[in-house]
Amino acid sequence: MCTPNVGQKNQHLEVHFSMAKYSYKQRLEAVMKVTEKHMSCKAVGRLLGCGDTHVRRWVKRYENFGVEGLIRKPRISPMIMKTMNILLSTIQKIVKNFKTIT
Repeated sequence: MCTPNVGQKNQHLEVHFSMAKYSYKQRLEAVMKVTEKHMSCKAVGRLLGCGDTHVRRWVKRYENFGVEGLIRKPRISPMIMKTMNILLSTIQKIVKNFKTIT
């Protein structure tokens, strides 16, 4: 809750900050509410507790890629990617050297 401003009646404001991840099912249901039930992105966002920007993004992905666009893709950290590239490079050198030996 936030502290009310001086001179105003006691107000209770709730502010929610979260890094919520929404399931595939939630994203699909949100998109269906916008595309089939013609609800606004803002209204659907309120129902889910997220911003309308999230909903717009999901609708756009759905329009461009179908249901596949709503599936979350795993992310690889830059450090892991760098390690994988070094490992791949090392393996390629070993294979190349092995071919020249045989």
